[in-house]
This record gives sequence, C-alpha cells and structure tokens, in this order.
Amino acid sequence: MTGTREGLQAVVHGAGYRHLTLKELRESAEKQCRSCEHLLDALGGAFDILPPIRLEDYQDCEAETRLVIKANSRVLQASLACPAEADFDDEAPPLRGVELTALKLGLEVESENRKPESETWPVVRIAAAEANCAAQFVPLRLPSKSLTPGLVSEIRRTIDECLDRHPNCERRRAPVLPRRVLDVGPSELATHSLRLYQPSESEGGDYAALSYCWGVEQQPLVTSRENLASHLVAIPEHRIPKTIAEAVDICRKLGIRYLWVDALCIIQDDNSDKDTEISNMGNIYRNTTITILAACSKGVGGSFLADVKPTKPDPPQLPLYIDSSTSGEVQLYCSSTRYSNCEPLFGRAWALQEYLLSQRVLIFESREVVYKCRSLDCKPLANSGNFFSCDLIDLPAAAFDLPSESADASDQEMLWSSLVSEYSHRRLTLFEDRLPALAGIAAVLTRVWDDVYLAGLWAKTLTSQLCWESVAFRKNITLPADAEHPFGLCAPTPSWSWAAHPYPVDVWRIKNPRAKLVGSRVELVSRASPFGAVKQALITLEAPTMQYSQLITGGSSYPVLTLDRGDSDEEDLPQCKLIYLGRMELKRWKEAFLIAKKVSEESFQRVGLLVLCYRLRGLNREKEEAALSSKLRREIIVLQ
Repeated sequence: MTGTREGLQAVVHGAGYRHLTLKELRESAEKQCRSCEHLLDALGGAFDILPPIRLEDYQDCEAETRLVIKANSRVLQASLACPAEADFDDEAPPLRGVELTALKLGLEVESENRKPESETWPVVRIAAAEANCAAQFVPLRLPSKSLTPGLVSEIRRTIDECLDRHPNCERRRAPVLPRRVLDVGPSELATHSLRLYQPSESEGGDYAALSYCWGVEQQPLVTSRENLASHLVAIPEHRIPKTIAEAVDICRKLGIRYLWVDALCIIQDDNSDKDTEISNMGNIYRNTTITILAACSKGVGGSFLADVKPTKPDPPQLPLYIDSSTSGEVQLYCSSTRYSNCEPLFGRAWALQEYLLSQRVLIFESREVVYKCRSLDCKPLANSGNFFSCDLIDLPAAAFDLPSESADASDQEMLWSSLVSEYSHRRLTLFEDRLPALAGIAAVLTRVWDDVYLAGLWAKTLTSQLCWESVAFRKNITLPADAEHPFGLCAPTPSWSWAAHPYPVDVWRIKNPRAKLVGSRVELVSRASPFGAVKQALITLEAPTMQYSQLITGGSSYPVLTLDRGDSDEEDLPQCKLIYLGRMELKRWKEAFLIAKKVSEESFQRVGLLVLCYRLRGLNREKEEAALSSKLRREIIVLQ
C-alpha cells in the first residue's frame, strides 16, 4: 500500500488504494497481522473515533466487500502549492508538495445490488519518528514524553512564544524569587551540584515550580531545621525521589536555573515557616516561568517521564515510499481524547490551586507532554494529533495583573461555586488542610474582588454560598482510624462552611437572596496564614425564619432534605429553625432553607439544607406559597 509508488499514488492522488476484502482482512487479522488487526479495529470504532462503520451490515457479503484507503482531504495539508492530479507524471514522487497526516477507511461492495461505498470513513493517523526520513512528509509524531532534543526545543520555543507574543499572557519579566528555591545550576554546567538557595529579598529571576502527588510513602528527603544549613551547601542528588529528580533534569535541559518544590523549599518541621510559605503560595505559583505538572505519577517515588505501558500492542509499522532509492517508515494509530480527571494529580486537592494559579503549565500526562497557558488550551507538544481536555474554570485575568473586564457578583458566584465543587471532590490527606490548600487562590481573589474571605466563603455573595449540600456522603479525606466519628474533627471550622465537612459538596446559586450578612468574626489558627485554618468563625444573618415544625407540605409542595451529618441530627429536626435563603437560580419553584439547631442562648449551628419544591402543575401552589410566606419572620440569627 504505502510501500510502493503505485500504492501510495492511489492513496494520495487516485481513487483510493483497494486493499483486502473484509473477509480476507479478518482472516489476516486472525493470523496476527498487526496492520490488519489495527485497520479492522479502526473500521469498527474500537478506538473511539468518529464515525465507525457498522460491520454487521456487511456480514452477508464480506467476500465482496473491499477495504478502500484514501488520504483524508481534510487533514492532507499542502506544504507547497499542491499540484492538481493531472500535473503528476509517472516519474513524480507521490508525496511531492504534500504532508500526509491521516488515512480514511471505507468499504466498497463489489456487487450491483448494494451501495457501492460506505457512508462513513473512519480516520487512522499516520506518524513518523523524528529521525526517520519519512518525517519530512509526515508531520505527526507518536505520543511520547521522552526528552528528545526536538521535544526540548519545542518546549523552549512554546514558552518563549508565550512570553513574547501571546495576547492573553503576561509578558517576559524577572519575578521576585520565592524565599527559597533549588539552584539546579547554569545549563552549561551539567556537573553543578544541586543546592538550596536563599535569594535576597528583592532578587528576581526565572524559576519553575513542581506540582506533584506526595503519595502514601514518606518523603525520603525534606528540608528540616536540622539539615537546612547543609542543604544550603549541597543536596545529595542520589537521595532525591524520582519525581523531583526528573523535574530537576527538565529545568537543566530548559535552561531554567531555579526550581521550587514544597518538600525541599519549606522547612517541614517548622510550623511558622509552613504557615508563611503556604500563605504565599499564590505568589509562588503565579510568578513561575513554567509549572511542571507530574500528572501521571501517583507518588513522589514514581516517574512521570516514563511512558505508561500501553493497554494495546505497539502501533503497526508500514514502509513509506519516498523515491526509487529511499523508503521510510510510518506508524498507524488512532488519535483520541484524554481527560485530566484520568490522571492522579488532578484528583489531589492541593494541586488545584497550583494549576489555577500558574500562568503556564507543562502537563506530563500518561501519554505525552501538554502545554497550557491563558492563550493556548492544552496543546500536545509532540504534534500527535491527540486531544487533552482539562475542563477547569480559569481564574480572572486580573488575578495575574492582566487587563480584564470588571466582574459582577454573578460572575464571582459562578466561579467560586464551580471551584468549591471541584476542590471538595478531590482527595486531601489531612482534614486540617481543608482551608490551607485553597489559601493561595483566596489570597489572590481577595485583592481581585475587594471582598472579605470568611472560612471558605465570601462576604459579598455569602447567601448563595451558604446554599451548599453534601454529595451522597462520599468521604474523600483520610480520617484517623481511632476517630469516634468523623464529624468530631469538624469543630475548629464553622458549621455553616462547606470546609467543616470532609465530603464533596455542590453549591447552588440563589436568585434574589433574602438573607443578608450583617456581621462576622473569624479567629485564625495563625496570623501568618490569614486565609488558612480557623479556630472558630461566627456570622450574623438578618433573614426570614420559621420553626421546622411549622412546615406543612403536601399538595403542590414537597421537601428535599440533606443533613450535613447524615441522619445523626434527624431526631432534633422538630426543634430546629429554618432560615430562608431565597429561590434557587435555574431551579424553578424551589426555595432553599438552612436548617439550624440552637446550641446556646445566642447562637445556632447549621445541620443541613432543606429545598422546598413545588410541582409545576400544582393547583394550590400560589396559596401554599402565600401560607408559607405568612409564617416567615425576619430576625437576627448568629451561626457558629
């Protein structure tokens, strides 16, 4: 097919190469011909490509149904002015002036009684190795994370283009270095020993940061008060775990001298230093030249540069005719889409702010290296034709001191609700990190929104953010095995905050809020971490309220309850108070109430959320709404 001049001419410029019949293709695949196996799988849609062919429609005529292979005109790109088919003479190389990126597969029935050609044509990609002579005609490469000179050059070029030309990204500058960084050495000194470096207060320079999973194993090497002085002289590289060692290697190849890694740049047994550095996390990641995401590694001891063992055999190889004296080699493969939630790092809570606060990221996913910035959305750097989807909301441009339109309360609500839902569904090793792991984003958004941060919620849009509910009580936080009840750990954070509960939550927006924040008081665990853990927090609301026992349902209305502690507070419901938040946005005829239990003469605790739903065709809906409204009385409520 592609190995001869005639076959390639038919594929690229003719009516298509007439391959085996469907029956012969099956027989060849059964004899373990890799190319035939791959083509047969592609025809049937085994690689999630669109559109597949219904092979069962051809069962009765497989012997008369022939596979036809053509160059896909949509992905056949002219590298020079591509001559018309008539301009080719017998001596012209078939690939003259074109770039071959894919083949399309069709079935042709050699019978007068059947449609002559299949309606759908699945696409199979063609890739060539960088060093192969076929690469000049085949621009796609197989997915790989091997740091070849070509890939390193492409990473450098992409970063430079972003720093110098991208319209939505910050221009090149030398940001102030973090308090401590790893000095990997000048790129030209490959023998430079690794050390911890403490720059002067205003010293600037390019640096990278590493975002990775610590994993279940203990970090083999961290910076402590005991070894800080020795780390400032040299860090023994043979003791560095694989993930960090590979990040050091990447920085050296890219010519980026400094690298920030939490385990080595924060004094791990100094709580004051940890609080200070965690509170500065927003600036650390916001100012990186590039953030390296070890997305596919489950722990610090694992490699994120090693190619993950494929679930299918290696792509089949085919010869590619170049001219009468030259032949190259290409691989057949099917492009696909991978999603960020398939990678271990994107399930880690700490990694969310590390990703969102970074202006440029290199994502080392399971197959290849992906680049993302505010102007480019997940571009595979190997030019594989694959797609990587990272469906996460971006922080506003103002978070990076870039020009942006002013955001209204609705935009703020939407962003924070999405962020809290995503964050709370991620894994967190220590419950006490529930707020600290989000502190960097909170610090940045406080400035952007000119708002007050209240233990995971915001003062200006508090009413909507109070309308959160636990999602099926799926625990995503490791709790001590000897804990009598997981909620015994929740006392330090307030009952009204989603951060008090070790479960995923969803946040519903309120249209025309009826509750109003009139006061608040937050006591921090550490003043050095103003957006981190809290000892206690109180909010004072002015809102319509009623007793739970006054709620009468039936007819047109019915309640949906979500208790924050499962059924542990169910017996207290008759004595609880309902605090009316307002009608839920995008949820027609649904009213939201906080369920609050009195815990002292002056204060209440939230125990759940009640959503009162009205049937759209209910005959007495308006009367029931009026009856409910008559029972509500505005009062001042203190929640702790």
